[in-house]
Amino acid sequence: MPRKVNPIDIECVKARINYDPESGLLTWKEIDHSIVDDNAYVEYFNKIHAGKPCGTVKRTHYKGRKTDYHFIYVRVGRNNYLAHRICWAIQTGEQPPPTIDHIDGNALNNSWSNLRDGTVLNYRNLSPKSNNTSGIVGVCWSKAANKWSATIRINGVRKHLGTFENIKDAARARADAESEHGFTIRYGT
Repeated sequence: MPRKVNPIDIECVKARINYDPESGLLTWKEIDHSIVDDNAYVEYFNKIHAGKPCGTVKRTHYKGRKTDYHFIYVRVGRNNYLAHRICWAIQTGEQPPPTIDHIDGNALNNSWSNLRDGTVLNYRNLSPKSNNTSGIVGVCWSKAANKWSATIRINGVRKHLGTFENIKDAARARADAESEHGFTIRYGT
C-alpha cells in the first residue's frame, strides 16, 4: 500500500520556488505582498532567502536495509515536502505520483532526467537486506539440502530457482532471472 503524502499546492510552490531541471536545484524566489501580507517579513525573507537553495538534507534509514538514504526536504508554509515531489509538481504542473524513483539511485540528484514515475517494480532497485549472509541478493545456504539456494520474488510471489553445489552457480541463476524480469543493474548494490 503506498504511503500517504500531502498534496502539493502547486500554485503556491510555483510562486515561491524556482526549479532548474538541468541541475535539479530548487531556489527561493523573491516574495511579494500577494503571498504574505507582512512588510517586515517580506523584506526579511527576500534579504535572507531569495535566490538561495531551499531545503534541508535529512538521513532516512529503512528497516532491514544496509544503507541509509539522504533526501532533501523543503518547508513551504506549514508543510514539509520531499524536494523531488516539488520538482515533479513544478515541472509537470500536476500532483506527483505516490512514488518517484531516482534513476541513478541518488536521492539528492533531482535533475528532471533523473526522475521517473515509480511503481512497486522500482523496489527492485533497493540495496540488499541487512540479514543477507551470502552477500548476493536471493542466494542463501540451505541447511536442509546442504547446498546453495537461489530465489527471486516476482509480483510478490517467491520463485525457487534451484539448489546448487557452489555459490557461483546460484548467483548465475539469480542474475539470469533478474535479467529476464527487468531488474536494474544497480539492484542489490
